[in-house]
Amino acid sequence: MDADELQLFKIVGKRECFRVPEGYFSQLAERVGDRLLQAPMPRRSFRLQLRRHRILAAATVAAVVALTSALWFGSHLASRQEQVSMSPSTPAVGHESHSDHLLDECADFAMLDNDDIYSYLDENER
Repeated sequence: MDADELQLFKIVGKRECFRVPEGYFSQLAERVGDRLLQAPMPRRSFRLQLRRHRILAAATVAAVVALTSALWFGSHLASRQEQVSMSPSTPAVGHESHSDHLLDECADFAMLDNDDIYSYLDENER
């Protein structure tokens, strides 16, 4: 025993300081069960928490995608505008314009030859 414990033992002696009422431990389980049934349980569902986490994750992913695409398209657009401003406004003689090139790609994709194109244009003019 420690010196402090010996001093307390001299003051208190062998008598028991703490007393428990009769039948306290035999009825303890019933009383705790009754209190648990009476106490309202918090209604915090695991599914609700999971749904909130999923919504938060989806919103975070959408924000990251939007921010990344805005930054990429912004820098791409700025570099494209610099290229356009540096190029002459009218195409030089002998060079195809962008719309002519696009028309050729569409015609190749549709497998149209020049005769078909001319016949469609002729039909539309009538």
